[in-house]
Amino acid sequence: MDLLLADRLTWNIPLLLFFLYMTLLYGYLFKRITDSKLFSLQPFLFMTSLIILYAIIGSPLVAISHLSFSLHMIQMSMLYFIVPPLLLSSIPVSMLQYITCTALFRLLRNYLIPSKVALYLFGSLFLVYHVPFVVQFLSQHSILQVSYSFLLFVLALFMWWPIASPDSSQRLSSPRFKQYTMLSGLVITPACILFIVTALIHTGQNPFLTKLTLHLCIPAGVDAPTILPTPFNTKYDQVIAGLSMMGVHKISLVMTSKIHDKESAHDKVSF
Repeated sequence: MDLLLADRLTWNIPLLLFFLYMTLLYGYLFKRITDSKLFSLQPFLFMTSLIILYAIIGSPLVAISHLSFSLHMIQMSMLYFIVPPLLLSSIPVSMLQYITCTALFRLLRNYLIPSKVALYLFGSLFLVYHVPFVVQFLSQHSILQVSYSFLLFVLALFMWWPIASPDSSQRLSSPRFKQYTMLSGLVITPACILFIVTALIHTGQNPFLTKLTLHLCIPAGVDAPTILPTPFNTKYDQVIAGLSMMGVHKISLVMTSKIHDKESAHDKVSF
């Protein structure tokens, strides 16, 4: 069994090289376009977002996360609730204007994918993604699975825009900020409730686990539930998954608010 798992515990070197290239490009544009120091908050946020993103989609943690539903949901929560606000917060306004056609960007954001629409779509697709037969179907078609995950990530960027936009004029202020954060919490709640209720109804092995791991990382013939000890892969594992997702989402909202409060305070001091 260890040998079978070892085949999945690999590092995605092409992705690592791509992220290194993006880091160098970011550093070059940051020095050329902005007047800020390279060793400041925004470059730190950019590096942090890439490190987290690589850890959850390009490292051996990808295979490990699929051994338990709670670990898998923590991975998903980091991907959609931590990385997008960090990535958006790391982009200076001047850099955003330099690399993006402003008119086209506003068209896409305001007309094609408004933030609330992106929020509702994300919540719906995220819930559907973890319905057992959908997981099984997507896991059998890797291109569809990657495309579905990429779509969720793009929607996550749009739904985080009113909270973590690089342009302070585009961010919501109180009380609209509180209303939007409450709405975002309500939108992800059905998925959390699904995990918790299903766990309470089923007293045995996690009903999602077999289909979740069938084609993602565990070869045929390997008893996935025996790889991790209790309380993994029990009904408590699924309860932890739902609670963890709500917790990470809340932490991300607080973190993003504090980041932009700090930026606003710094701008006032500089002024």
